[in-house]
Amino acid sequence: MAVPAPAPAPKITGLEQPLPVVGPQFCMSYDVELTVTEKIICKDGDSDVTDANGNVVLKLKGRLLGIHQKRWLCDASGAIIVTMQQKIRSVHSRWNMYRGDSTNQSDLICTIKTPNLIQIKPEFDVFYAGNTSEQHCDFKVKKGYNNQNMTIYLGKTDKVVAQIYVRENMKTMMLQQDSYGLTIYTNMDYAFVVAMASILDSLFTED
Repeated sequence: MAVPAPAPAPKITGLEQPLPVVGPQFCMSYDVELTVTEKIICKDGDSDVTDANGNVVLKLKGRLLGIHQKRWLCDASGAIIVTMQQKIRSVHSRWNMYRGDSTNQSDLICTIKTPNLIQIKPEFDVFYAGNTSEQHCDFKVKKGYNNQNMTIYLGKTDKVVAQIYVRENMKTMMLQQDSYGLTIYTNMDYAFVVAMASILDSLFTED
């Protein structure tokens, strides 16, 4: 008689306390579901971020500046919340995230980079600005077995703070749009996760 395979262990999700990376107003006491929709035809990375009711809560804007890539996370009115910039002349693929419309070191929030030059399965590490030694990451991003979905962990723990997954439907295909969903678990800063998802989109494409 065959022994049934054990059920997979449930994911440990959410945080006991708010983790305001960008700001406390973006930390909710419940799970947040968002959709990021980008018009591929524009080729500039501009996207709307909508909630479960279809309301635009954030916007993403992007621009290719020579060999630089630069992106912005804005509120629904278009005011810049976060600036993201690709760092060139770096051994690892690396992006920096800054507060507001700034790229000053004093406004650095975090750095996202590949931990290894050669990777069989792509992963990315996230380091807070104060974590200059980069010996231990503050967040770890791993790609799923289907090679599409991504999971964001708190440091090198099993605690999942957010998930990113591809969404495809006839409407977005007809409108030449790229769409993906985000699940941001309890008390995690959803603005930070949206900004990080925008960077990851570029890094995984680059990878």
